Amino acid sequence: KLHDRYSDVDLQVVSQNFDVTMSQLWYSLSDIGQVLVAYPLAAHVGHAAYMVLFENYPLYTKLDINISDTRKSVPFAEKACVYRREVIPLNTASTFLPTLFEEPLNTLYGCYLGAIRYMKYRKREKHFSAYKFYRAQLDHLLLRWYREVSHEHSIERLGILEYQVLDAHEKSTALKRYLYPENEHTMDLFYLELLQKMTDELQSYFDENHEKASRAILTFLAEEAGNSPQHRGI
Repeated sequence: KLHDRYSDVDLQVVSQNFDVTMSQLWYSLSDIGQVLVAYPLAAHVGHAAYMVLFENYPLYTKLDINISDTRKSVPFAEKACVYRREVIPLNTASTFLPTLFEEPLNTLYGCYLGAIRYMKYRKREKHFSAYKFYRAQLDHLLLRWYREVSHEHSIERLGILEYQVLDAHEKSTALKRYLYPENEHTMDLFYLELLQKMTDELQSYFDENHEKASRAILTFLAEEAGNSPQHRGI
């Protein structure tokens, strides 16, 4: 696998005492750097996963950390090991239940993560992978727009009938431009616009920490888009 300045760090932690590991997690992360945000990807008793962004590292250098209970993570724990004879101690039953972000912030941070990955693929000139994330962000806008005009908030995915409703709406002329970016730089700008629209709509859900994280992420993405070869040539 290619490692470059856009690579992230994947860490698998197998804990014999999940509760203690989780209670000390934030202290352990502070040894790496000042945490900007730790976005929970999974949260169960005995299992947690986070995407961690640090203030003192480029946001590409995020930490994806998976923490699991030994009962679920060590398939050969009960069998003898030819290299190690000691018995693996039984871990105490896990009770610690990590939490996810409440909606709609959970979805918003998922979009932030997608935007960082989009920009990474753009820098690596992985055009189709980048477009996948652009299209996903556009789909978020269209879904929210459809729910707004139809008042059908239970809709999770748009089909042809839902798109026909959007075609008939007066805003379709103004918003169709997102469907046809002229070039890569325009797609970067549209992506940032879409993300900013979503952020502005959810501003009332922010506390001080979310405000800080959101501002840092959007600023980073804007700077990266401005450093693109297409932008420098304008």
